[in-house]
Amino acid sequence: MLLPLLLLAAGPGLAAAAAAPPAAAAAIAATVAGATTQRVAPSVPTRELPSIDAYAAMNTQQLRDSFLIEKVFAPGEVTLTYTTSTLDRLALGGAMPMPGRAPLTLDASDATGPGAAALDRRELAVFNIGPGGATVTLDGDKAYDLAAKEVLYVPLGTQTVSMAAKEGGGGGDKKNATAAAPAKLFLASAPCRAAFDAAVATPASSKTLRLGSAETANARALHQMIAPGVGPSSCQLMVGLTTLEPGSVLNTMPPHRHLRRSEAYLYFGLPEGQRVFHFLGTPQETRHVVAADEQVALSPPWSVHAGAGTSAYSFVWVMAGENQSFSDMEAVPTATLM
Repeated sequence: MLLPLLLLAAGPGLAAAAAAPPAAAAAIAATVAGATTQRVAPSVPTRELPSIDAYAAMNTQQLRDSFLIEKVFAPGEVTLTYTTSTLDRLALGGAMPMPGRAPLTLDASDATGPGAAALDRRELAVFNIGPGGATVTLDGDKAYDLAAKEVLYVPLGTQTVSMAAKEGGGGGDKKNATAAAPAKLFLASAPCRAAFDAAVATPASSKTLRLGSAETANARALHQMIAPGVGPSSCQLMVGLTTLEPGSVLNTMPPHRHLRRSEAYLYFGLPEGQRVFHFLGTPQETRHVVAADEQVALSPPWSVHAGAGTSAYSFVWVMAGENQSFSDMEAVPTATLM
């Protein structure tokens, strides 16, 4: 239902589906069918997440193919994965504009519907995880500079979105991008029924919650950046940034789930060779996928989400669904997990 025509969907799991129990095999096959990388394709493959009844029978690769987007950023490219109603039709991906090259653009495809532009029926968040700066231009004449850890809200009805590496000016937080330190723009889009104003949100303008403690290895700062009453208004997208303190490795622990919303995490800031064990599933039937730096974990409404890293890290979180009530969640006591 969106944006450029480079899509990353579930990969090599079809062969493995044959080994799964019959109840799971159909869901697995549907998840990965047609899941090849395409450029300038007339139609766009999608990510169909498995049901609450199917995931428990999956092997490691099948879980990764379903719940993890492994390649988000590629130099000079835009990537995108479109999901179905199993993840509230979120579209997630990345753009990596490079200095000295033409800007990257978001283009319509068959996934946006007959005759529709990329954002005719969608809203978009563009979150720069850095380290370099970027300039995002909307409709050819509205330019927004994004420093690292800043997010631009792009409203319904925007006809063109152009993303360029920031060059030739600026200083401080708005530093230029270089080939060694490019901008990396995380893209998150959801269906939308109302238009709001484009605006930039920063950690300084966010509502910041200090959560956890060093004693329980989960001390962290949670920044609500696009949320009701905080930052740009949106139709259903909620976006924020969570950063763990040095020495802490657990996020969203004790875990929870949102029965009326889906969520996705982009993990970043992991040192080379480090990983996050991202937990998913129902509270009494948990599974995990091992995420590397700059990979996205997907959480449907029925699934818990939490993570344990081998070092401190950050993650961008994105939610969409029935409501925007941040407190609308089902807490899961740690002692009940299995």
